Amino acid sequence: MIDINRLLQRLCDADIDFVIVGGFAATLHGSSVELFERSWRVISLDDLIRAKEALGWEKDLLAAKELRAVREKQK
Repeated sequence: MIDINRLLQRLCDADIDFVIVGGFAATLHGSSVELFERSWRVISLDDLIRAKEALGWEKDLLAAKELRAVREKQK
């Protein structure tokens, strides 16, 4: 399995534009998006919630519910 830390560092080192989505993005929304002493683009919380709901899988719907709670705490 690819080490996500090394992968992200390599993408940045190569000046490749990318956006972090999915579970990793959800984790980042709970804290500063600065990671490994770098700044990252992360899918917006609202877009991530919509994406999780569109997938419709039980785990994604649960994650969307949790992310809505995170959004409410940020208001």
